[in-house]
Amino acid sequence: MIQIFNSAAAQWGEFFLLAVIQNTIFLGLVFAALHILRNAPARVRYLVALAGLVKLVLPPFLRIPSLPAISEKAMDGYGHLIPFISGSGGGSSTLTSAAAGETLTPAAMLLGIWSLILVAGLVVSVAASARLALKLRQARPVNVKYIPAIPGIEDVRVLRSGNIAMPITVAFLPGRIYVPAAWDGWTSSCRRMLLLHEMAHLNRHDGIVVIMQIFARAIYFFHPLVAVLDRRLSEYREMACDDATVGRDRDSGVEYSRYLVEIAETVVRCPAVCGSASALIRRKNELLRRVSYQLEEGRMRSISRTRVMVLMAAIVLLAVSLSWYRGEASAGSDVPLLPAQPAAPVHPAPPSQESTGSIRSINVLLRSDGAMIDDEKVSMDELVTALEVYSGEAPENVVVKLVCADDVPMSDVRIFQETLMKLGISKISYINSDGEGLPLQLPPQNAIDRLAEMPAQMIIDIFLFENGDANVGFRKVEPDELKSVLEDELEKQPLAIVVLQNDANTSYGHFAQVLKVAKNCGAERIVVKFSDDK
Repeated sequence: MIQIFNSAAAQWGEFFLLAVIQNTIFLGLVFAALHILRNAPARVRYLVALAGLVKLVLPPFLRIPSLPAISEKAMDGYGHLIPFISGSGGGSSTLTSAAAGETLTPAAMLLGIWSLILVAGLVVSVAASARLALKLRQARPVNVKYIPAIPGIEDVRVLRSGNIAMPITVAFLPGRIYVPAAWDGWTSSCRRMLLLHEMAHLNRHDGIVVIMQIFARAIYFFHPLVAVLDRRLSEYREMACDDATVGRDRDSGVEYSRYLVEIAETVVRCPAVCGSASALIRRKNELLRRVSYQLEEGRMRSISRTRVMVLMAAIVLLAVSLSWYRGEASAGSDVPLLPAQPAAPVHPAPPSQESTGSIRSINVLLRSDGAMIDDEKVSMDELVTALEVYSGEAPENVVVKLVCADDVPMSDVRIFQETLMKLGISKISYINSDGEGLPLQLPPQNAIDRLAEMPAQMIIDIFLFENGDANVGFRKVEPDELKSVLEDELEKQPLAIVVLQNDANTSYGHFAQVLKVAKNCGAERIVVKFSDDK
């Protein structure tokens, strides 16, 4: 379970980090556009800010392939290529060491914390909506038939509540307008304009945008630009509805501003309905900014519909270009993990064949003087026939658990690997004499030519020599330095392919040790190559 969560966290971390970077760049461009349009009408600025919100709530949707993705489809024709199936291999079990003693990775812990705060944020929003619904439950209908020239008001219920300070519409209660108890003290003209403002919210379906803002705040609770965008959206939305209320009549704007000041005075006189002093100040300041906007509207520059369409098209194009994600890079991720098996002892017991559902495992002991299958010693020439008998008619459902003595030369491992590929067996777990298992998958043949096409910066070459020495690139590395050197290289390029180039007489023990180091350093793409491969 922990292993699955760690794997999911690693994928989430790469995907979410890329989304955060892209969204940060896009929000920076949005705020730059808003600065340029600072004298534009509120509706235009609202559309620009809304594009930023839509970008936040939509996950990246353009899939691009990973640069060096190792998979059967993406790397068709590769040979001697062994990508990891799962994260086990550094523990004491053969196939799923994560089942015991596995710990959460930093990415998994970060995912857990993020998920908890996300859920908490959504719960708080739902609780606030529930409290508001309870406050509005006692609201009573208001007769507005006498108020003239309000299109669509006949399809809307207007309700009065003593628990609010200013008129509102609620996203989860569509088709309703709630007015405060101060409604009775307002003039007929004031009531008409305030109803026109709330009708503008309903006609624009602003409730949907409010819900999107709730999700964006919850997902990006840590992002300061998202908080600023959220405030700007709310401000521009109210101003745009104010514009829809007064139309192009400058005198109506001045009159409407007086009504906003009157509402602000009502808010100050009724602080109890605001819930807190900060909420009281925030609402009062919002109203004052709306008044200032109405009074300055005569200085706003009008923008033609064509320019607005061109601007939005450019923003959409930028949003799409910053909405890509990297495709799956791990080959064999669709291979089901096998149940945990007991660790192989230093001197393994006679191998046996067992069945686990549709997956069957075959234990093979490979030594420098030959091989053993089911207590029977066979030569390398007889190995093909023996494996054919054991694999039956469904080699794709066979997993070979190979136990190697440390002194077995890699030339024998290569022969065994090629034998499995000829038989159609692709699932293998290499187990060394310490009982450590490395679940791997053998891909199709002829990979070396395709590997040569990879950019040089995407390759980390490790040369393993017969005497036990190792080179990383052209640098000789001592055994105790290998881990730190490889970690440095992977930090520079996490997606790099680690190529383990073996001399024919390199011992399997040396190879397995370096392979384990590469795995523990976080290498996700590992290629096994031999000295005579061109």
